Amino acid sequence: TIFAMIKEGSEDAYDDSGYGWDDSDKKSELTERGGRYVIGRVDGEIRAFAHFRFTRAGECVYQALGPACVHLYDVVVKEEMRMKGVGKYLVSVITMIAKKEKLPVITFPVYEEGFEKFLSKVVKGGSRWNQSIENMFEEQRGLLVEL
Repeated sequence: TIFAMIKEGSEDAYDDSGYGWDDSDKKSELTERGGRYVIGRVDGEIRAFAHFRFTRAGECVYQALGPACVHLYDVVVKEEMRMKGVGKYLVSVITMIAKKEKLPVITFPVYEEGFEKFLSKVVKGGSRWNQSIENMFEEQRGLLVEL
């Protein structure tokens, strides 16, 4: 299941980030109204997914201070599918969705070391790629990308 995949792949990163992991919070986030998924399957089995929703920058931390955007909650790729461009492809699809919907911003929480570097390779043309939004959202470290 999607919950099992994200727990297996991300629980330690959430805990290490200081944000912490909570099963009920994550299940609620995964099923909240407006959540959407891009799912990668192989032989009918989910091997990767990206979880996102349309919102306002900051709404995920109860401070809707910014423009309308796509907020990318999670990108999860099973270990056997990593280093094959699957995560890059999922983020590229989310970027295309944002552009198609004329949403000028994508926001990303950052829980894992190296995720910023990964995203910088994937999201091309972001005019403010490295703008940290730490000061804007004190409870959660993240990135804001203007397309």
